[in-house]
Amino acid sequence: MGAFAAIYFLAKRIKANNENNEAARRKAALEASEKEKREMAEYERNCKLEESLLEACREGDVKTASKILDKNPSMVNSSTTLKLKKHDIKVGFISLNNPLSVACKYGQEKIVDLLLAKNANVNVREHYYS
Repeated sequence: MGAFAAIYFLAKRIKANNENNEAARRKAALEASEKEKREMAEYERNCKLEESLLEACREGDVKTASKILDKNPSMVNSSTTLKLKKHDIKVGFISLNNPLSVACKYGQEKIVDLLLAKNANVNVREHYYS
């Protein structure tokens, strides 16, 4: 094999290697993007579940609260934002709440009993932000 042929062969291998690396980089970026989309979708589902749990605690819906907590036991002590309704302190406030404080605030004794049976933390404090 002559010097020219060797250089040509080497250049061809380098080009193929670069194309393979570029394809691998594209594939990795696409997989990362798909993973990010899945994680975001899971986060959004969890936010909706937490919001549904807080709404159930506010309204005294034992069946819904129990169903959510059976599938997601760690949510018994979750804290999330919840827009307050008109009859609350001030319209437009966003409150960092947990299920037990919401149930207590709205006088939902059956929900409180359910949350305590599910080991809700009684030492969590509620915070308000405007």
